[in-house]
Amino acid sequence: MNFSNGSAFPVMKRQGKGVIVNIASGAGTHGAENVMPYGAAKAGLIQMTTLLAAEWAEFGIRVNCLAVGAIKTEGYLRAMSLVNRDPDAVGGNNAMRRAGWPNEVAYPILFLASDASSFVSGETFGVNGGPRLAS
Repeated sequence: MNFSNGSAFPVMKRQGKGVIVNIASGAGTHGAENVMPYGAAKAGLIQMTTLLAAEWAEFGIRVNCLAVGAIKTEGYLRAMSLVNRDPDAVGGNNAMRRAGWPNEVAYPILFLASDASSFVSGETFGVNGGPRLAS
């Protein structure tokens, strides 16, 4: 991810503006069982988002991040099918009790990439079905 962000920087700096939307995971904000290396990498991406936003603001570059939950991509659905699991049961550990759809990630990306969010930078937004209260 650092390579991608770093590769975009010279172009965005030259044009005097730019937007980067990094995609992390809820595992980077609150952890998840049995995926410590994955969660640590996503936490690093979230931190990198914050730091790049601060460093690159003077060049008109905004950097934000989405921390997504389980999303019903083709790969996710295929994996759930292979292990004969319900995608919503596995990915539904949230207030909405379901996994999300790709368009539910696409719309926040479009917002963050647009001028409608021109005063938003260095933020990480959860796209995850909301927090689930402990029972």
